[in-house]
Amino acid sequence: MHNDRAHPGGTPNVYIAVESIDACLEKAQALGGGVAVPKTTIPDMGSFVFVKAPDGNLIGLHETSR
Repeated sequence: MHNDRAHPGGTPNVYIAVESIDACLEKAQALGGGVAVPKTTIPDMGSFVFVKAPDGNLIGLHETSR
């Protein structure tokens, strides 16, 4: 069966654990990346953000609550 959708069923999300989302965002933006999904905090778990790389790929960053 042929499916014309570019990403049937969606695409996987890749998250990278980081010490500081803010520091990583600053570096990503300096290298030409952008924010695709703003920093979101989940109580007692941490924060995440999606960065859009210059090539269009999305990368999730996760910072654990302290």
